[in-house]
Amino acid sequence: MKMDWKKDNLVHIANSLRAYYHLPLFHKSDEQLDQWLQERKPEQIIVLLIDGLGKYQIEQLAKAKGFLKQHCKRYVETVFPPTTAAATTSFLSGKYPCEHGWLGWQQYFEEIDEHLVMFLNRSYYQKKPYWQPHYTYEHVAVNSLVQDCLANGIWATEIYPAFRKGGVHSFKEMCQRIVKESQSQRASCIYAYWDEFDDCMHHYGVHAAESKAMLENYDELMAHYFPSLSAKSALLIIADHGQIDVTCRCMVQDEQLMRCLRRLPSLEGRALSFSIQDGKHQMFKEHFQEKYGNSFILLSKAEVLQEHIFGEGNNHPLFTSFIGDYLAIAIGDEQLIYDDSYAVKGSHAGYTKEERMIPIICFQKEDEAKK
Repeated sequence: MKMDWKKDNLVHIANSLRAYYHLPLFHKSDEQLDQWLQERKPEQIIVLLIDGLGKYQIEQLAKAKGFLKQHCKRYVETVFPPTTAAATTSFLSGKYPCEHGWLGWQQYFEEIDEHLVMFLNRSYYQKKPYWQPHYTYEHVAVNSLVQDCLANGIWATEIYPAFRKGGVHSFKEMCQRIVKESQSQRASCIYAYWDEFDDCMHHYGVHAAESKAMLENYDELMAHYFPSLSAKSALLIIADHGQIDVTCRCMVQDEQLMRCLRRLPSLEGRALSFSIQDGKHQMFKEHFQEKYGNSFILLSKAEVLQEHIFGEGNNHPLFTSFIGDYLAIAIGDEQLIYDDSYAVKGSHAGYTKEERMIPIICFQKEDEAKK
């Protein structure tokens, strides 16, 4: 397995925005987005990142002549793994996961012997808050696009769901807030993030009626509200990853696998980091290949580093400890979970195209006038 990070991808999109605002670049920018921005020269850029809105979701669930399909310019690859912690951090930082250190939903910190959910600073397996507040954010600190804009005298702001103070409670409210910010022109850069669609697919499945209805509703709301954006604003709608329907398999029921582990797995159910007891590496590899080889590719740490699975650039100081001894990457529809309490119907973080491909949707009010 070899990654080609020269292809158009999310990190290049992120660096195009950095280039537009004359911020330091960490990787090459995306030529097509650069050209679009230079032609339009917007006074304000609004980025709306809809969690889970991959190419697969647009093709399978979006309205045939809706806003999303109408304004979708093309599709690019996200980062690996295609999951929120890695991808949103890559977009906001302009760096690959190996550089910024946010690799998955939960990561193992050797210095405290704990698996922590990165966004929540919560013990993943003990299912309780970690006693030291903000540990993940302080030990794997990352500067964001908004922070870098503000540090360079460019007014920027963020819009999040209600899990953050002052956040919005519905996608309708998200659209309304975006339009309000556009019409006021107070900020030059706006980053908006919405997570409900991804949660819906995790719970009900990608092809469930609930998922399709939710995306169709989003399409209608965008078509209704976004033509009211200021002509000075350029709207970029992107995603962190797609999703597929999955079948979950419980690792705790696999006694031979569990006997090989030095500690419980980390990262994601479709991109798992395994750390193995001394003297049991061969047993682990043979057993894993026999039982899970049809659905996962197993790579050693050396292979992960050699093939630049998590991107290119200078590795974060904690990167090699986060990836463990082996990385299991899903290539089918299976997800490995500790026990049934972690079961989901839809998921991501594997290597299928349905998970990796994301849209680049561009809109400016003058687009409507040209029709």
